[in-house]
Amino acid sequence: SECSGLFLFLIANESAICKLISLLCHSFVDMMYYSIVEFTQAKEMLICTASTKANKIFKGWSRQGEVARLR
Repeated sequence: SECSGLFLFLIANESAICKLISLLCHSFVDMMYYSIVEFTQAKEMLICTASTKANKIFKGWSRQGEVARLR
Protein backbone atom coordinates (compact mmCIF):
# COMPACT_ATOMS: atom_id res chain seq x y z
CA SER A 1 0.00 0.00 0.00
CA GLU A 2 1.12 3.58 -0.50
CA CYS A 3 0.58 4.56 3.11
CA SER A 4 1.22 3.09 6.49
CA GLY A 5 0.63 4.55 9.91
CA LEU A 6 -0.42 4.11 13.48
CA PHE A 7 -3.65 4.98 15.21
CA LEU A 8 -3.92 5.69 18.92
CA PHE A 9 -7.31 5.18 20.54
CA LEU A 10 -8.13 7.27 23.57
CA ILE A 11 -11.15 6.59 25.77
CA ALA A 12 -12.39 9.50 27.85
CA ASN A 13 -15.79 10.27 29.35
CA GLU A 14 -17.37 7.38 27.46
CA SER A 15 -16.21 8.88 24.19
CA ALA A 16 -13.72 7.32 21.83
CA ILE A 17 -11.15 9.51 20.15
CA CYS A 18 -9.04 8.30 17.28
CA LYS A 19 -5.76 10.09 16.71
CA LEU A 20 -3.56 9.39 13.74
CA ILE A 21 -0.18 9.59 15.42
CA SER A 22 2.00 8.48 12.55
CA LEU A 23 1.51 8.51 8.81
CA LEU A 24 4.06 7.57 6.19
CA CYS A 25 3.08 8.08 2.58
CA HIS A 26 5.46 7.65 -0.29
CA SER A 27 3.36 9.13 -3.06
CA PHE A 28 0.77 11.13 -1.13
CA VAL A 29 2.97 13.42 0.92
CA ASP A 30 0.44 16.25 0.56
CA MET A 31 -2.50 14.09 1.52
CA MET A 32 -5.29 15.31 3.75
CA TYR A 33 -6.92 12.87 6.11
CA TYR A 34 -9.69 12.61 8.64
CA SER A 35 -10.40 9.94 11.17
CA ILE A 36 -13.61 8.30 12.31
CA VAL A 37 -14.12 5.96 15.22
CA GLU A 38 -16.58 3.10 15.00
CA PHE A 39 -17.32 0.32 17.44
CA THR A 40 -17.78 -3.29 16.45
CA GLN A 41 -21.04 -4.96 17.42
CA ALA A 42 -19.43 -6.41 20.53
CA LYS A 43 -18.09 -2.92 21.33
CA GLU A 44 -14.72 -4.45 22.14
CA MET A 45 -12.87 -3.44 19.02
CA LEU A 46 -12.41 0.07 17.67
CA ILE A 47 -12.16 0.79 13.97
CA CYS A 48 -10.50 3.96 12.74
CA THR A 49 -10.64 5.19 9.18
CA ALA A 50 -8.34 7.63 7.38
CA SER A 51 -9.13 8.98 3.94
CA THR A 52 -6.79 10.66 1.46
CA LYS A 53 -7.63 13.37 -1.03
CA ALA A 54 -7.47 10.66 -3.68
CA ASN A 55 -10.27 8.85 -1.82
CA LYS A 56 -8.00 6.02 -0.78
CA ILE A 57 -9.27 4.66 2.52
CA PHE A 58 -7.22 2.89 5.16
CA LYS A 59 -8.48 1.33 8.35
CA GLY A 60 -6.95 0.40 11.68
CA TRP A 61 -8.37 -2.03 14.21
CA SER A 62 -7.57 -2.02 17.90
CA ARG A 63 -8.82 -2.94 21.30
CA GLN A 64 -9.28 -0.10 23.74
CA GLY A 65 -6.04 1.44 24.92
CA GLU A 66 -3.96 -0.24 22.24
CA VAL A 67 -2.23 1.17 19.20
CA ALA A 68 -3.64 0.07 15.86
CA ARG A 69 -1.74 -0.19 12.63
CA LEU A 70 -3.19 1.53 9.61
CA ARG A 71 -3.83 -0.91 6.78
